[in-house]
Amino acid sequence: MPASADPAENLKEEKIYLVGDFTAIAGTQRNRIVRIEQNGFLDSGFDPGLGANGYINSVSLSYHNIETGSSSLQLDAKPVIGGGFTAFNGFSRRGVARLNSDGSVDEDFDPGLGIEGEVYDLLVQPDKKVVVVGDFVSANGQNRRSVARFNEDGSLDDIFNPEGVADGVVYTVTMMPNSQILIAGDFIMVGDHYSPSIAMLDAVTGEIDPAFVPGDGVDGEVFDLDVYPDGKIILGGNFSTVNGTPRNNIAQLYQNGSVDFTFNPGDGLDGPVHSVVVDDSVNVVGSPTFSLSDQDDLFQDLLEESLDEDNPDEDDPVLSSIAGSGGIIPPIYRDQIRAALPPMYRVLIGGTFTQYNGTRRVGLARLNPDGTVDTSFMD
Repeated sequence: MPASADPAENLKEEKIYLVGDFTAIAGTQRNRIVRIEQNGFLDSGFDPGLGANGYINSVSLSYHNIETGSSSLQLDAKPVIGGGFTAFNGFSRRGVARLNSDGSVDEDFDPGLGIEGEVYDLLVQPDKKVVVVGDFVSANGQNRRSVARFNEDGSLDDIFNPEGVADGVVYTVTMMPNSQILIAGDFIMVGDHYSPSIAMLDAVTGEIDPAFVPGDGVDGEVFDLDVYPDGKIILGGNFSTVNGTPRNNIAQLYQNGSVDFTFNPGDGLDGPVHSVVVDDSVNVVGSPTFSLSDQDDLFQDLLEESLDEDNPDEDDPVLSSIAGSGGIIPPIYRDQIRAALPPMYRVLIGGTFTQYNGTRRVGLARLNPDGTVDTSFMD
């Protein structure tokens, strides 16, 4: 997001974009895209006209500074869409388009011949370039196998020229903290490189990143993934193993592609995961609903230190262990523990499953950082 404009001032009205294969919402015509207010009502300030003539699979925001009459800058959020359409509100737009915040086509983004095929997901980079992935053979008439990048003006990025995926599809794409591009889907090879269903691409050239080594990769399909602030990767889909390790439909990897065994989903899920999101809004270290051996040990050290300093009765202390507090770290110690330990976050997953590691969860679950189910959510 550009730093020159104030997002707190210019984006304080949080609204929701919905995309898919629909033609109306609440009786009002809206072809495949709509924006709604926080209260769920249609936002009449976003009018896409005829909209898309085919389904939209993905939407992401591109942030732009615009000058106002007072010579100050205002932040504008423009939706970028990808899917199986060939036109938007009468404009030729094949597979990818950028819209203005009022729903009209942004003519400053012109992808030319667009995508020959289908876009499943897209990523808007901080520099406003757009990475698209899916099941396609060309972008603006140039050979691009299921992965391509467009410049801010919609022209094809010729420098970013990945070898591509010729034996399958790419369902999802995201950016790593070091700006490398992570793709996943249902494929075996990326160019001449064996990398089943997941691969890391160089941020500049799109070539395979040799530092990312997933071994035998994913035995199945990856439908979605997300990245933690420290670079760890959580992926969900329809698979049974990751680099030979049993992982039913969910797994966590280190930034180098190896399996992260500190995240243990046990028996995993009995059905596919279609969406995964790292909830990095809440650091759960010290949380009363999450147990971590390191935080318990640190709490015990802090407690003993406190007792040594000012316990009124050392033969009968008010609190001498975490067991004495019912397994919960008291609030007065939590900030100290969070300052001493790396942050940890929970993960939300959605899909067509009915249980997670033997615990009933239908279609939606929240997981702790160690892979256990969060029983404080939905119980």
